[in-house]
Amino acid sequence: MRLGELLLADGLVAADELEAALAQQRRSGARLGSVLYLNGRVTADAIARALARQHGVPAALVRHLDGRDPTLAARIPAELARRRQALPVALSRARAATDPAAAGAAPSLVVCMRDPGDAAALAEVTAAAGGSVVAAVACEAVLAAHVARAYPDEDGDGVDVVFDEVSGTHSIPFGEIDPAALTLVDLDDKRVARDHTQSGPMPIPARQTAPPATRASTSPPAAATAAIAAAAAPRAPTAPAAPVLDCDAAIEVLGRAATRDEVGDAALAFLRSTYRAGAVLVVREGVALGHRGFGGSLTPATVESIVVPLHVPSILRTAYDGGRPFVGAPPADAGTIQERFLRLLGAPREVVVVPVVLRDRAVCLVFAAEPRPGADDALSDLLAVVAAMEEAYLRLIRDAKRGAPGATTPPVEP
Repeated sequence: MRLGELLLADGLVAADELEAALAQQRRSGARLGSVLYLNGRVTADAIARALARQHGVPAALVRHLDGRDPTLAARIPAELARRRQALPVALSRARAATDPAAAGAAPSLVVCMRDPGDAAALAEVTAAAGGSVVAAVACEAVLAAHVARAYPDEDGDGVDVVFDEVSGTHSIPFGEIDPAALTLVDLDDKRVARDHTQSGPMPIPARQTAPPATRASTSPPAAATAAIAAAAAPRAPTAPAAPVLDCDAAIEVLGRAATRDEVGDAALAFLRSTYRAGAVLVVREGVALGHRGFGGSLTPATVESIVVPLHVPSILRTAYDGGRPFVGAPPADAGTIQERFLRLLGAPREVVVVPVVLRDRAVCLVFAAEPRPGADDALSDLLAVVAAMEEAYLRLIRDAKRGAPGATTPPVEP
């Protein structure tokens, strides 16, 4: 059965919703599952399970992709991973549980693929992995974001800004987890036996706590008790003030920035001084990914959750495709994706989106909304700061190629 028929039969979409999604799919060229997910009609996990039934392979759910072992990405070349949209997720010894002859063999590599039913794609991935591969499937929109982060784009133009892989979806830092626990697989598919030696919660080392203090045998006077209680009462932590920079100060900081994070931080500090909301997004594989941001309902975690495909209509796509700023009121008919993005930023009425272009390719998008009172030169200042960002990134690229001090871990990909 086709994906739409499976979802319809399961009662996950109504007939009119499916027809509307199919019409949008024909206009945009996106896959049906991605259209339904990005429009909020069906969850990514429901799409993954339906695709798993369609292809007869395991379903890689959001938690599997979020908890993947990042070291396994090296098992597949970046070019192949991007071209086939294939992402190593985990290792599995499930085959040994059902096939005694496989006992002692190396574990299979679980690879989430956009087209697990494509025999040529599977053969290519298996050959590159150099061992047994278990193909899995996920909602393409979610998979594409993970592939983009795991395999930074390295086009032949020699320019790509490499941002840290976000970790906001992980409640525990990688440094506190046994690395072996990240090679687990617990895929949802009855046709693939689960290896129960590799399933279960990730082990978390116990935190050391100080032994309880011994109580004094006598009680202090009432006044002293009150004073002690007041001193011991928990105090609300005071959040440090977010840095702000005017245009000239931001350009000065960008001129000496030594890492990509310093570039992003300087840009955001300028946006805070001049606009009510702002964001810096990095472009990977036709997707705009949240990197820095403030305003509206944004938090560090929600910034990292921003994933805006650039093949569907939006103000971000307009600026990206045209290679020039978008200025004005967002079109009301751009679609659900733009609506959700803007609602996250406080639903502004006037916005600016400026692409950060290196050698004719936009590597970032800077979003700004509603200038603050008195910011009469907000637009011209923003354009000047973006120009300084471009110069900073190019300088970092040159420094990395020369092996300049401080560039041992290149902030940008040469």
